[in-house]
Amino acid sequence: MRPDSTPNRGSQSDTEQNMSDEDPSTASNTIPQTVSSEHRPTASPDPLRAPSLPVPSQYAPLRQAKPRRKGGPGPFRRRRIVRLILSYCAHGPTEVSGLLRDIARGTLYRNIGKLVKSGALKRFGRRYHITAVGQRWLAEELTHIEWDLFDHLYPPFAHIPTPHHKALLELLLCAAVVRHAGLHADHLCAFIAMGGTLRWKTTLGLMACATLGVDPSTNLLTLESEAGRSVFVRRTSDGHLLSQRNVLSSPLAVFDDFLQASDALRAAVGPFLSGRRTVPYENGIVELHCVTFLTMNPRAKATLEQQTRLNPAQLRRIIVCNFDAVVMPDLSLIGHRAVAAALQHGPLTLPVLRTDLQEHRAAVVRVVREVVRPEMHDRIDTEMLLSLAAGMRGFIDDDERAIQQTMYDFGLMIETLGWARTDWVTTVSEFSLLGPRPSPVRPAPTPPPSTPDTEDGDDHILIRRPFMTNHTSDSASYCLSEETRARLILMAAEEHITFTHAADLMTDFYHSATHSPGFNLTDLHSIMALSKDCNIRQISVKSVKLTLALLAYLQEHQLEFDNFEAAVSLLARLHQAGLTDQAPEVTQILEVACELITSGVHSVDVKQWLAQRTNTPPQ
Repeated sequence: MRPDSTPNRGSQSDTEQNMSDEDPSTASNTIPQTVSSEHRPTASPDPLRAPSLPVPSQYAPLRQAKPRRKGGPGPFRRRRIVRLILSYCAHGPTEVSGLLRDIARGTLYRNIGKLVKSGALKRFGRRYHITAVGQRWLAEELTHIEWDLFDHLYPPFAHIPTPHHKALLELLLCAAVVRHAGLHADHLCAFIAMGGTLRWKTTLGLMACATLGVDPSTNLLTLESEAGRSVFVRRTSDGHLLSQRNVLSSPLAVFDDFLQASDALRAAVGPFLSGRRTVPYENGIVELHCVTFLTMNPRAKATLEQQTRLNPAQLRRIIVCNFDAVVMPDLSLIGHRAVAAALQHGPLTLPVLRTDLQEHRAAVVRVVREVVRPEMHDRIDTEMLLSLAAGMRGFIDDDERAIQQTMYDFGLMIETLGWARTDWVTTVSEFSLLGPRPSPVRPAPTPPPSTPDTEDGDDHILIRRPFMTNHTSDSASYCLSEETRARLILMAAEEHITFTHAADLMTDFYHSATHSPGFNLTDLHSIMALSKDCNIRQISVKSVKLTLALLAYLQEHQLEFDNFEAAVSLLARLHQAGLTDQAPEVTQILEVACELITSGVHSVDVKQWLAQRTNTPPQ
């Protein structure tokens, strides 16, 4: 987690582990040697299935500030301090003494210590430099997108210890939705969790069993206790089916300690990693309905193929997460909570597959290439990611947001292998189906000041206290007018937050908005004017898309908005008569009306004729 807040999606957890001096942003697919895997028993989950909950919108609503101890900084200010530190150290190893003008010494070095411990900063002597983890945190803070959607859909997700475990399980659930639909015969996904002991690998398999409502005693297979082809099927001497494992027809198959199995047993697991729904086997065909999940302790080798003993073709159909590259909390204290909560809550009801997202193939291919490093493009199966996004669409009622969430989860996975670009979070956050992502021209990074006592350093860093309190300055006063103060106080009262919180909220929103491509203060005023005219405080992206689509349709058919209003009025008249726009009688009525108009028959004649048939006087 971030050093100042409770665990959330875009953050890591504090840990007692020491960080190495190697920068994780330069990591390759070389993964540290590990020794063994953990085994945690669990009971069978409750067979009662829990209903799904509605998924919130993309932007989280403003929440009331939590009460805090007297004199201590609030959570909003703590996050702002972390953002300031990470931004200051983003251009290379930097001495942080220049931040003492804006942050108290104790607060500054306490936060720096937490950032170093959590892997967001790396120390080089007296200097500090942001890492890949810190860059991701900073990008997530500036985008204001809620990535913890599954915490609302399935509350036990909130107890999963790290965002990487959560992302892998979310992708696994999407793969289960795709498998259950049965529409895809190939490019189906399997998963690998690898790392040393106390990395929550086997427990993640238990969590997957509890979430999907399967019994871990039958679906979590310890390969050390298996032999021959017992994990797949057995045939007679003439090739006929003798028996097959029940796990083939279940939604999940977990193979624990994959590398501890014999060569013959690993070969028997091979069909599960083919990425196909049906596998030819001797005289018949075997159907695989389960999503495959492997746990392993990787070998101390140079390449991913050598570490996993899998070939490149198999690895293209597998999403791998190296949990040795993830900062872990104290799992001895909190590692049991997620599985216990899932067993108490009951399994998650999987949604149906709503779409295959084939119309968005070009957009998905584009964002995949912008997230993955160019030399790793040939190792990524884009068709597999498209099917996972289709599975995510079952949980999230928006195509763009489903693709965004899928790519965020996938980015967390390949980040542990060193395959992701450094700015991949920004790429995913700016993803849109309305058009290609803009490529803003970013200014070259300015070198940090050598000493905090130079005028350049003051101009670059000094934003608040010393400059504002310098009454001899030639610049204008920074005092707030009474009107501005009154508006901020009113905002704070309406939102149930402090005055300082309200001011920070406005300045931080302006900072994040103006740093977006093509966004300036005029656009901010336009948004506020639109909110005032419409008398609403927030508007969803989906509503904006529907409005733009309606305007594009009217323009394409050379129609005015008055024509749309007339069509709505006609539809209301049909509803009054007990008809809908889909009723077959409507088509017949329109055809008769056209014939009457073209034949020159007046409406008065029609009314008289109807009156004669019903024996009522015409109106």
